[in-house]
Amino acid sequence: MNTIRTLACVPSLINAGLYTFVFIFSISPFTAKTDDSFLSIFSEEKTEETDWLRREAKAGKATAMTQLANQYFYGKNRKKNYLLAVYWYKRAIAAGDKTAKFNLAICYERGLGVKKDPRKALEYYEKAAEAGIVQAKHNLALTLLKGIPANAEQDAVEPEPERAEKILTELSANGFIPASRELAVLYIERPFQQKKPNDDVKAFSLLQKAASTGD
Repeated sequence: MNTIRTLACVPSLINAGLYTFVFIFSISPFTAKTDDSFLSIFSEEKTEETDWLRREAKAGKATAMTQLANQYFYGKNRKKNYLLAVYWYKRAIAAGDKTAKFNLAICYERGLGVKKDPRKALEYYEKAAEAGIVQAKHNLALTLLKGIPANAEQDAVEPEPERAEKILTELSANGFIPASRELAVLYIERPFQQKKPNDDVKAFSLLQKAASTGD
């Protein structure tokens, strides 16, 4: 079962994506206008009177902003619109919602609603991990394991395998099974010159642990 790259607020949807619950059009969460002139360019299925969630989000409630973004992302209760999902995730972050940081990281990683940018994704994984989002720590570790290749404008982000291993070890110790599985793979695939005497034993133990949960 592939559990890499999850979004946070729906823990059971490890494959699919968003947390509590995203285009080449980027809006700063700190400068985006909040009036209807921006939103009016998109067709809305609901009126202001009946759309209580959007009304709460426009009133400045961070949780409502994230929930509204989730609905746009999944196309639940309204038409799917990744651009508006990103807009409301950024608004939610500016209002202090920590889970939206992880959701936005996924947007940047996949290029949904924003230009694909692995460095921005890493930045928001870091922020979400600092806020205590478990899945963000997991995705952060996976990014640190492989690093980010250089492009025409930016240097490469070098892998940090030791830091990644530390994060995965902590997550595994706390019962996060996807981390146990990734840690087992790390032990098995560690280069021979860097191999530690008990790597294979630990890998087998971790795989048994994952299997015992039915994963």
